[in-house]
Amino acid sequence: MNYVTGSVEIFVAIAFGILFGYFLEVSGLGSPKKLNAQFTLKDWSVFKVMFTSIVVASLGLWLFSLVGLVDFSTINIQTTYFWAMLIGGSLLGIGFRVANKFEEKNSGVVKSQDLHDS
Repeated sequence: MNYVTGSVEIFVAIAFGILFGYFLEVSGLGSPKKLNAQFTLKDWSVFKVMFTSIVVASLGLWLFSLVGLVDFSTINIQTTYFWAMLIGGSLLGIGFRVANKFEEKNSGVVKSQDLHDS
């Protein structure tokens, strides 16, 4: 991989990440209340969207491999560290829970919902 190809790949990855975050925020899936409802198993909309995205991406890769556009031997799948992911996910969930608990008390903080209302 040369410098130009690597730079383009990084730019494309960043652009897709920004678009993904934008669409999550516009659709309301980035709302702390919505995410907290997901963590407390009261609202499954975030799970449904993410699960559908994973299934569509998996089917797309499979179809591209059948056509010959993707070679699975060139895809590098990283090792999964279960305990690290469990601890990190738990800390993230606790953080969302604590942030949502004090959300209504912090009226001076700009929330994502405030940006949508203006």
